[in-house]
Amino acid sequence: MAGALLPHGLFGIILAVTALSFIGCVNSRLNYGASYLVNDVALALRPTMPAATTRRIEIAAILLLTIIGMALAMSGVTSSIRALYQFLTMMLAGTGFVAITRWYWWRTSILCEIASLVSSAVVACLTLLVADISQPADFAVAVAINFTTGVTVTIIAAYAGRPTPEPLLRAFSKRSRLVAQAGETSVRRRAGSCPS
Repeated sequence: MAGALLPHGLFGIILAVTALSFIGCVNSRLNYGASYLVNDVALALRPTMPAATTRRIEIAAILLLTIIGMALAMSGVTSSIRALYQFLTMMLAGTGFVAITRWYWWRTSILCEIASLVSSAVVACLTLLVADISQPADFAVAVAINFTTGVTVTIIAAYAGRPTPEPLLRAFSKRSRLVAQAGETSVRRRAGSCPS
C-alpha cells in the first residue's frame, strides 16, 4: 500500500528506517540477554573472572541467542507474535517470585535465581506440549502452574543451598537504599540480634 502511495525515494527511506529500527530492537535484546548471563550468572558464580573471559562469554551468548532466535522463527513452532508474547509471559511468571524475594529475603541466592530460571523455561516448554495457550483459560492455568512451580523451586533452592554470606548481605542492604530497612532487619534477624 505504501509503495503505491509514496514516491520511490521516500518509500525506500521508510523501508530503511523500518529495517534499522528492527535491527536496533533485536540488537538491544541480544545485548540485554548476554549482559544478564554475564553479570547475573557468570560473575555471580565466579566473581574473579577476567575481563577477557567475560567478553568471550558475552560473544558466545549473543551468538547462541541469535541462533536460537533464528531457529525459533524459522521452525514455524509459533503461529503469531501473540503466541511468542504468551510464551514469554509464562516464562516470566515462573521467575517473578524470585525477582521479588531477592530484595526482601536474605536466603535468596544465585542458586535460587538459576533454579527458578531453568524451571520456568522447562515448565513453559512442557506446557506448550499439553495445553493450547491460545485459549484464555488454558493460558491462565499455564501461567498459574508456572508461577506456582517457580515459587516452589525458589523456596526449595533457598533452603537446599548455602545462604548468602553476611558481609554480602550487609553490602547489598547498604547499596540498595530502597529496601535498606527491610534488608537490615532481615540481616539482624539472621544474626540473632533482632526478634523474628
